[in-house]
Amino acid sequence: MLQLSICLPWNKYLHGYVENEFIPKGHYINDIIIDLDEFYNEGEELLIKFNTFYENQWIFEVGGHKNYIEPTIELVKVYEIENYSLCIPKTYALRIFQRKYKKYYQQKMSFYKNIKNLRMRELTGKFFKKI
Repeated sequence: MLQLSICLPWNKYLHGYVENEFIPKGHYINDIIIDLDEFYNEGEELLIKFNTFYENQWIFEVGGHKNYIEPTIELVKVYEIENYSLCIPKTYALRIFQRKYKKYYQQKMSFYKNIKNLRMRELTGKFFKKI
């Protein structure tokens, strides 16, 4: 079942780890699960609260590159391994759909706003059919 959650990619400097135990490298840590009512009422406040908490969390990766960790609210599937509450983000499919639909809608509107097509509709009452 999908849930709303604030999740972060696991980082050993930020979340820590214990030797000889499961290390969730490459997984996302589930910080907090948000109810739908809570999201509608306090979603922005929660995100601001988490952003201020992680505001000064700069993580130095191998090679000395500075990375800023920013928590995001995402649709996730939650699972647990040992003492960790992990999640799989599923929001990427929604973002892909939004991009595709935005492009489709933009092409459709440019077709309808074309002067030649508007003139044809004015004269005949119908738009050209796209081939």
